[in-house]
Amino acid sequence: MQLVSTHIVLNDDIGVRGNLYGGKLMAWIDDASSAYAREVIKNPNTLTLKVSECLFLKP
Repeated sequence: MQLVSTHIVLNDDIGVRGNLYGGKLMAWIDDASSAYAREVIKNPNTLTLKVSECLFLKP
């Protein structure tokens, strides 16, 4: 199985240096991972309990 998630980046998603906000990216990652989990376990009642770490090392 493969999940493909695409998003349109709007002006409100971009900071003054032209980079996507990290919080916005994390929200998209959370949405995609929960969609994938729902497909794998065949249960629509899922939620994110915890993300232990997310490092943005380069813009």
